[in-house]
Amino acid sequence: MHRETGRAVTAHGEQVLQAAVRDELLARGVRASTSLDLVVTCVVGAFLALLVKWVDGEISATAAELEAAFRATVVPGVRALAAQP
Repeated sequence: MHRETGRAVTAHGEQVLQAAVRDELLARGVRASTSLDLVVTCVVGAFLALLVKWVDGEISATAAELEAAFRATVVPGVRALAAQP
C-alpha cells in the first residue's frame, strides 16, 4: 500500500471512530459541546495510538491488557464529561 493511501485509510478510520464515539456519548445524554469534541478526540487518539503500537510490535500486551489500560486512561474523562450539567 502506498504511504498516501495508508494515510487516507487511517484518516477515514479515525473519522468513522470519532463519529461512533460521539454518537454513543450523545445517545447517553452527553450534550454537544467543545468538551465533547475534546473527549472524543482523546478517546479516539488513545485507541488508535494503542492499536498502532500493538500492530507495530512496540507493545507486547494481550488484548485484555490493552483494554484495561485504555479503560483506565479514558473512562475517567468520559465519566467527568457525562457528569457535566
